Amino acid sequence: MPKFLITFRLHYDDSRSYERRRQSLVDAISLLSPLTWDETTSVIFLECPGTSKSVREFLVANSQIYRDKRDEVVVAMITVHSYASIGMKNEALFNATTGTSPAPEVPAYGPNTLGPLFSAPSSASSLANLSELAKLILKGK
Repeated sequence: MPKFLITFRLHYDDSRSYERRRQSLVDAISLLSPLTWDETTSVIFLECPGTSKSVREFLVANSQIYRDKRDEVVVAMITVHSYASIGMKNEALFNATTGTSPAPEVPAYGPNTLGPLFSAPSSASSLANLSELAKLILKGK
């Protein structure tokens, strides 16, 4: 099953609006997958069916993000090194630094080269797995 990294920066207008939008995003993600890793402020890992684009569209439809076009969200399918974004300002730099490309409708190539990110609920928050994932993403593997 595809694995995704979702990173976001929500526009801060007041604490209630920000928290409401952030929680709506987290709630929408939890509808996609019961197994998520969201211990950091703005990065969430999950495993669910679909493509980067279908996950992005689901989040827009089922949360309060991007209603005023100020929030930024990147849904990266780490299984095939593709992504779909909302509000990204410098897509060319993102492509160059991550070695990814905009998401095709059908995955571009083969099986997950990052290995199992979520082998069990206890491993989802493993710093070792996260560290290995970060190294591979930075190398463009």
